[in-house]
Amino acid sequence: MNKATNSHKIRVRISETKVAKGDAVLVCYGLGSCVAVALYDPEQEVGGLAHVLLPGSPRQEDNPSKYSDTSIECLVEKIQKMGRKAN
Repeated sequence: MNKATNSHKIRVRISETKVAKGDAVLVCYGLGSCVAVALYDPEQEVGGLAHVLLPGSPRQEDNPSKYSDTSIECLVEKIQKMGRKAN
C-alpha cells in the first residue's frame, strides 16, 4: 500500500507556507503560474511547502508567504521551529 494514502494531507493554498512532521503530506492543487517550494529536514523528519504567488514583496508588512523573496526564509524558520519542539 502506498504510504501517501494512509497519511494526513495538509492543503497549502496560494500565499501560504505550512510545515508538517512525520508522515503528513503537504499538497497544493492548481499551481498555475505560482511556484511551489518544498524543503525537508531528514534529521527532524520535518518538511515544508510554500505556495508562492509573486516574485518580490513591495512592503515588509505584507504576507511573507506570498512572495518569493520572503517565503523561503519564512519556510526555513517554520521548519526549524517545528524541529525544535521534538527535542
